[in-house]
Amino acid sequence: MAEKERLSITKQEYDALNHIRGLASDVNYMVICAEPTKTGRWVLEGSSEAFDSLSSDLSDKIHEELSPPSRIRHLAKLYARLNPDSDL
Repeated sequence: MAEKERLSITKQEYDALNHIRGLASDVNYMVICAEPTKTGRWVLEGSSEAFDSLSSDLSDKIHEELSPPSRIRHLAKLYARLNPDSDL
């Protein structure tokens, strides 16, 4: 079985992700199953393929600019953590 990856995200990043419609099924599952921590953050857990799908979905949604600017900002921060070498 493939090893699961984990990523801790802020509540604002989680809320922004949770408002996106049309996520890939593996990403949607990862968001639905995210667990809150005692510090107020959320933990996403999934395969490397799911995180690749998340990165792709975020790129698409940020470029489409269909989310409000406040959400786009949090999605862009999350994308930057997933892709530190990218200039989105």
